[in-house]
Amino acid sequence: EFWLVDFGSRNGTYLNDQRIAQPTRLRHADVIRIGRFRFVVHLAAGVAGQTFTTLHAERTVTDIKLEDCWLLVADIVDSTKLVTELPPDELPLVTGRWVSECKQTLESLGGRINQFMGDGFFAFWRDHEHTAARVSQALAALRRMQAESRPAFRFVLHFGKVAVGGVSVGEEERISGSEVHYVFRQEKL
Repeated sequence: EFWLVDFGSRNGTYLNDQRIAQPTRLRHADVIRIGRFRFVVHLAAGVAGQTFTTLHAERTVTDIKLEDCWLLVADIVDSTKLVTELPPDELPLVTGRWVSECKQTLESLGGRINQFMGDGFFAFWRDHEHTAARVSQALAALRRMQAESRPAFRFVLHFGKVAVGGVSVGEEERISGSEVHYVFRQEKL
């Protein structure tokens, strides 16, 4: 096993765009950023195939940055009615399949689901050079899913400056600010 350690450097060491605070186990294809340098981890076949559990203490340091991000909220339409229509053992299959397909689609295009909320989710993309094209592809894929699948869902997209970092909630880094509140309000409309 291989570990990345930052001994309290001023500018930080980043693993997959998250600043590390504790020694963190490396996995195949992890991206390390130190200053302006970027390194990709390539592990031998035997090591690359192993799975590891990352402890909460290994996550990220409290580090808040203002970043331009694409924000997306998706929500199942009339989820209360869906609960009454479907047998109890079928509902988790329908919603689980939907969330899984959305997650796979968004992550394949550089997005990241940040929060799950019973009948929906909040996702984001950090804005980089090719992000707008990837977001556009994700929207097209979500529109195809809307036309093809059950459950019916809606989504809203917004671009804005948000605070990224701070005390994390659960597994994901914290995304906050008025732009986040705005995209949630727009979804309700």
